[in-house]
Amino acid sequence: MSRSFPPDVPYSTTSIDEETFFQKPMAPTSPRPQEEGDTSDRGGVHESTAHQPYRERPVVRPGSGGWRRDPHVVPRHEGQTRPSVGGSRVYSSLLDNVLDNSNRRQYGMGWVGRMFGKSTQKPLAQEEKTSRHVDHMEDHRPMFTYWVTIVQILVLYTTLMCYGFAPFGVDMQSRSGQVLVASLSLQQVDYTEPANFWGGPRASDLIHLGAKFAPCMRVDDRIAHQIDKIRAKERETACCIRNDGSGCVQSSQADCSLRGLRPSVSLRRYYLLLDTALFPQKNIPKWKKWSAGDAGPGGRISGSVCGLDPKFCDAPANVHPYEWPDDITKWPICRKTNTAFSTKRSGSRDKSAEHMICEVIGHPCCIGIQGQCKITTKEYCDFVRGTFHEEASLCSQVSCLNDVCGMLPFYFPETPDQFYRVWSSLFLHAGKLHLVVTILIQYFLMRDLEKLTGSLRIAIIYIGSGAAGNLASAIFVPYRADVSHVIV
Repeated sequence: MSRSFPPDVPYSTTSIDEETFFQKPMAPTSPRPQEEGDTSDRGGVHESTAHQPYRERPVVRPGSGGWRRDPHVVPRHEGQTRPSVGGSRVYSSLLDNVLDNSNRRQYGMGWVGRMFGKSTQKPLAQEEKTSRHVDHMEDHRPMFTYWVTIVQILVLYTTLMCYGFAPFGVDMQSRSGQVLVASLSLQQVDYTEPANFWGGPRASDLIHLGAKFAPCMRVDDRIAHQIDKIRAKERETACCIRNDGSGCVQSSQADCSLRGLRPSVSLRRYYLLLDTALFPQKNIPKWKKWSAGDAGPGGRISGSVCGLDPKFCDAPANVHPYEWPDDITKWPICRKTNTAFSTKRSGSRDKSAEHMICEVIGHPCCIGIQGQCKITTKEYCDFVRGTFHEEASLCSQVSCLNDVCGMLPFYFPETPDQFYRVWSSLFLHAGKLHLVVTILIQYFLMRDLEKLTGSLRIAIIYIGSGAAGNLASAIFVPYRADVSHVIV
């Protein structure tokens, strides 16, 4: 059908291969009409087939005027191909290569695909052969997007079940109540905490779970300076022992003289002036402070500490080369008390060991998200949602910043090193509303992007951009707890 025949030879449906294969074609006897030029002279391809590179072009047959299109010949089926004829062969092959769209994949045709002009030809998509080919193609479902979304949902609902909800709002929320303080009296305590607009847990709980918080990732000069100030004040404290036998607590001299009184700022000076005159000697607390004239064991002048003394501790023992220094802020936590001293506690009162015999009613409590520490009662610590350390006697013996950060403890207690928060915060959300916004964006945008780029690439983009955003946030907004951003 595609061989060339002399124009004057009549067309026949019978096979004439043997007769014409070795014969030299004869010259045409009559010129071609001007209105019926061949396909190469008239533009190459008919308008009906120029936009359909996958259909068979109409069959041409010889005639007296040259090569013409036969309007009565029906094109072949769309799934079949055959070579072009005459001068249109070069043109059609180039056009087929340019317009060939058969290898374009049928994915990524969502909102993102339409935005970037991604489309497929409808006739190709409807072909049965092409449909079977698409069915056997590689799976391009957005598995990473589905996995990230499921993990984020599970993490948020587990967090809400374990920690509960923060106060809802856009401003600071305060609450007050009568709480037993270290003076063994009920005191009106006001506590203020930030509200959560997203309907989720508190900021301290998010930090504990791995949210981005710069002081947990590196040494912060502001918080380190605050800790040094607390320890400098703690060096001047001593054990405040109540003479009525109600207990003892570590405090400064000014706070010890006001024990048992309502600590109103306006009346503080008045109480100091009338403390000795108005109250009997039995109700005045005793502030047991070692000094150069009244040194402690081993000539110590730093102390004393309620419930802690190197003389009465067996583990860790005060022996060379691990002697306890003359600085109470460097004393360790005593894990085992001397047995001989324990039996003496039930006997007569020993003046030199008053700070060890009394009942300690105050221990370190870590409050807030910046590592504040206060020696107080467990009731007060629970009211302000702090971390109570009953095993310790001094704030210098605990790492409040380690308690705030949570997750894996610091390798060195005084050196924050939780750099993994730049990635762990990507799976946390501030609340239910925050999670809904993230799911909608990941469904309508990130899902199509993964179909276009693949799971590995979108995972690198998602985690890499999230880590970069958290690093920038840790530099410019270091004291704010941040969780998953909308990162795509």
